[in-house]
Formats: sequence, C-alpha cells, structure tokens
Amino acid sequence: MKHKWLARIHLCIVAISVLAGCASIETCTYDSPAEEAKKHTPTLQLTGAQKEKYLAVREVVKTHEDFLYHSAVVEPDAYVTRHPLFIVGFEKPRDNYSGEVGRPYCKKDELACNAPRFYSKEFIVGNASSENKDAVERTRDDIDKNLFRDPRPLVLTHILNLSRAETPESSKISRKGCFVFNLYGHAEETTWCVSHHKANVDKADWKKEGWKGLDRLGDEIDALVREENATHIILMATGWNTRQYESYRDFLAWMKVISEDFKSSPPFRPVFIGISWESEWPWWQRLPFVSEFTKGNDADEIGYSWGNYLLNDVIKPIAFKKNTQLVAIGHSFGTRIVFSAHYVREILLRNKPVSEHPMTLIGLQPAFPIARFVSFEGKEHQYMSANKGNARVVATSSKYDTANGIMCIGTRYVGAGCGLKALREREKYQQFVEVLKPNCADKKECLPDLKKVSVYDASDFVNCQLKCTSSGAHSDVYDDSMGHFLGEIIRSSFDAQKM
Repeated sequence: MKHKWLARIHLCIVAISVLAGCASIETCTYDSPAEEAKKHTPTLQLTGAQKEKYLAVREVVKTHEDFLYHSAVVEPDAYVTRHPLFIVGFEKPRDNYSGEVGRPYCKKDELACNAPRFYSKEFIVGNASSENKDAVERTRDDIDKNLFRDPRPLVLTHILNLSRAETPESSKISRKGCFVFNLYGHAEETTWCVSHHKANVDKADWKKEGWKGLDRLGDEIDALVREENATHIILMATGWNTRQYESYRDFLAWMKVISEDFKSSPPFRPVFIGISWESEWPWWQRLPFVSEFTKGNDADEIGYSWGNYLLNDVIKPIAFKKNTQLVAIGHSFGTRIVFSAHYVREILLRNKPVSEHPMTLIGLQPAFPIARFVSFEGKEHQYMSANKGNARVVATSSKYDTANGIMCIGTRYVGAGCGLKALREREKYQQFVEVLKPNCADKKECLPDLKKVSVYDASDFVNCQLKCTSSGAHSDVYDDSMGHFLGEIIRSSFDAQKM
C-alpha cells in the first residue's frame, strides 16, 4: 500500500511538471462540452414524496455528494436530446461490502446468487506457449482483483431515457423523458418508461437490482429500434474526471458531429446509449492524477461486468435480430469500458455463447498500456488478438495528448505520442497492431485493418486544448474533424460487413 501511494505522489509531481509545459498548445476554437457543463449547476428539483424518497435512499446508497454522478435523477428535465439517447449511470457507494450479499455480481461457485456469475478462468487466449500462459494468468489475476478484491464495487443506480427536442435548449419537448431504472425513484411519482424496473434498497442485495434494469433497457431499446427503423446502435463511454452532466454534453457533441457527417451519406437513424460513471475523487480535485490508478481499475471493472452484460447480452442480440450496425465509442478511461466489455466477454458465465454480430470498437485517446494488445510485455493483456473476434477495432493517438503522455515514464499509453512511436517502431507489435494515418492519397490505404487493431496517428486534428480542460489535446475529440473520422470508420466498417 505504501508503495502505491508513493507512486501516486510521484505521478502527481510529474503531472504538474508536464502540464506546466503545455502552454504552447493552442486552445480549441469550437464549443467545449466541458465549458458548457460548467455553466450548469445541478440542483435538486424533486419535491414532495419524490424528494423524501430520494433523500431516504441517499442515506442507504451513500453515493457521491452534490448529485455529481446522478444529476439526471434530481433534475431529469435538464437532460434533453434530439436523437434517441439513454444514459446509464454507475456510482460507487461509500460502504465496504462483506461477502456475496454486498456485491452486485457473483463468483462461479455462488450458485444461489441471483445475479450474473463471473469466472476469470474463462479468459483463454490463443496457443499454449509458456509465455502466453503466464500472460493469461496475470490477466486473470487482474480481472479477479478488480471484480472481487475491491471492497467498493460500482453499482448501476439509474437509467434515463432522455426527453426529446430539436435542441437541448428548446422548451418544446416532443417526447417526455422517463426512467427505465432508478434506485432513488418513487414508485408512483417518478415518471417511468413502459418497460422499467422499480427497486427497493431495503433489500439486503439491492446492489444486484441493476441487472433487471439492464434487461428492461433492452426492451426499451428494442422498441425504439423498431419505432425509429434504426440503422445504428451506438454505445458511448466517457473517461476520467467527467461528471454526469459533462458526460451528457460529451454525448451530445459526438451525436451532433457524427450526425452532421452522415448528412452527405445517409441513411443514419441512430439510437444512442451513454455510460456515465463515478470517475473522480472530489476532494482531490486540485491533484486529479492521484486517483489515476483507482479510476483506471474502476473503468476496467465496469467493462468486465456491467458493460460486458450491456453490450453482449442486451444490445448485441437486438442488433443481430434487426441487422443494425453496432458501434461502441470510448474516450480516455471510457475506452477501457468498451474494449473490456468486448475482449473479456467470455468471463460472464452464460447458457450459450455470445453471438458474434459484427461490430466496431473505437477508442479515442485510449488511457491504457499498449502492452494490453500483446503477451510479451507488461502485466496486463486484456485485448489480445485471439479474443478480437470479428470486431473492427480502431484507436486514435496524438503527440499533443499530455494526459496519456505522462504515462510515458513507466508504461506507454495508446493515446500518447510515445505509445504511437513504440507501436510504429517495435517489430513485435506489428503482428497485432497497424499504425495508420487518417488521410491518404489512396483512400483504401486509410481503411482499418480487418485482422489487426488499427491505431491512427490523429495528431493533425487532435492538436488543441479544449476550453475548461487540461492535459493538452487529450479531450480534443468533439469537433467536425473527429466527426468526419468517426463517420468514415463507421461507414467503412459497414461496407466491410457487407463483403
């Protein structure tokens, strides 16, 4: 424990030094979701019986103060969207659990447990070389650590189907929002969707109620896909130090730039699902890098467990049944959520295997080591090619990303210039990862590789610091250039699926 804290202090000192040298990076000129979020202060809009129930549940759940990660619960009218959007909210209750009852998911041998069961030994990779076996065992241990040795697991607390309007600021609501799941909700006073699950925190195993909420979310997505005649289902996950309202603004920004790019190449009738999660330590706001290790592990935990079920057992069957293109986009630590949900999918014990519906995984400035793609380097190897399946996997990297750049000291994160350099120059990596440029004279040379992970050098358009953010260009992922990049990747993946 002592060494872990020394590492955090060292990382903070390095972070301050690196950030102090970022002044030469230009400020982005486009609208910043982070800046828009800071203009809005979450307020408790619930009254009467709803407020009373909310405050009572807060005493049991003991979640984050000031509604930072469930502001959609206390002021749902502040969450409005043009395109269909569900926000799935995860929080980290403050109490430490003891045994199976206090955990939201179960181990393999907990047969009486009424929640999904996970078994790390189902994580199996490729050939039986001794090197590969060691890598697999290290990764299994990391999975067990995040799922079963963290005394405070993350819990699904709410799912909101957002109100619909032409613009987020419009007072003309075309469809009122509703809750699919809400631990804080009142049985009668809360506005519930047609398919919903009402939970009771008086039950000892209330942390497991979220799985039924995800099942009802599947019903709502299925109905909406049919109603909209949807062409795309897009799952999104935000990263580190991103409060829920800012995540919402990030989702809107991605939805806008992708939709704009598809105007010249329809059809595009999307249904979006956004993952918001408790991604910061509020009392360490002045030194945000102190929480880097814990929050990286939290993102992994969501991916292994809740994200795994959401992607593979809720969304993927709908996409398969309706022949809808499936895309998952993550930024920073959010990339860990969407990548882990796919690559580590087999650890969730199921009655039948996951359907291999084609999908596209996109990591924007991923905050994880390049060694996760291989078995011969590093300690964690979650994303090796043997478990890639028929997914098309894409990531961006930029030499102007100083958040990921800080990790050049020890490991090398995919989103950093040093990670990009290592992937490009180290011959061993070239068997598994292809480094590409987004703009080529011959467009075919820009297309993602079907068998390898495609990492794009995005330094040409991930190159400015977003207002109200730090860490260089780490958050420069919401402008028209990124929208065009995402549009091209999504379209090329669809074309490849038809071949």
